[in-house]
Amino acid sequence: NGPLAAYGSDEFQGVRRVHLRISSGTVKISGGESNLTRVDFTKKRYDERCQLITDQRGDLLYLELSSKSLYSARCEVDFRLKVPRLISLKLKSGNGNFFLDGIQGPVSADIGSGRLDLNGKISAFELRSSSGEARVYGLSAPASIRTGSGRVRLVYEKIPAEGKLDILSSSGDAEVYFPKGAKVRTYFAGGSGVLDNLLGNSEEARFTVSMKTGSGDLRLAPSREKEKP
Repeated sequence: NGPLAAYGSDEFQGVRRVHLRISSGTVKISGGESNLTRVDFTKKRYDERCQLITDQRGDLLYLELSSKSLYSARCEVDFRLKVPRLISLKLKSGNGNFFLDGIQGPVSADIGSGRLDLNGKISAFELRSSSGEARVYGLSAPASIRTGSGRVRLVYEKIPAEGKLDILSSSGDAEVYFPKGAKVRTYFAGGSGVLDNLLGNSEEARFTVSMKTGSGDLRLAPSREKEKP
């Protein structure tokens, strides 16, 4: 068997995109002014069937933690990444957790039962979640959310000039906060879900919040201090 705990780090130049895929573990990503990308990792559960791939392909850094076997393997690795602020991130996990801070580029996340916490000035955001929870602060662009039973909280730093926040949910609830005075168009279609709209519906607004759900609730409200990270 591999060691119970092993540590490693590496640095990369010229990275503009990161694709990271894990089965289990915690990933912390922080954006900074440096053009250097640094990856530190800690193997927490890692037997002979686990594999950790670190591969730079041009401006793309590809990281993957997976099993080499069709049989169950205990593969859990924690990552800490320091990246340029304008990095493009594509993240996927089974039951892993992501914590992102200082990111200003586009973010796409696919989470199973884990958690996503994101704080930054996000230029684009896409989320797919089964039962995972997501909290995103600093949005300023249209976004797409697809969730099963996961709960989502989104806080907009400023309202986009146009476009749509599109939410499709089975039973997950969504809370969306905008700066005071923001005007949005609202479309809500729910089976047993409830809409709590404290912003009102402005037909002349060029930004739309749309949610289709089975039993999930949608809350739209002005931002307050407690809605900030």
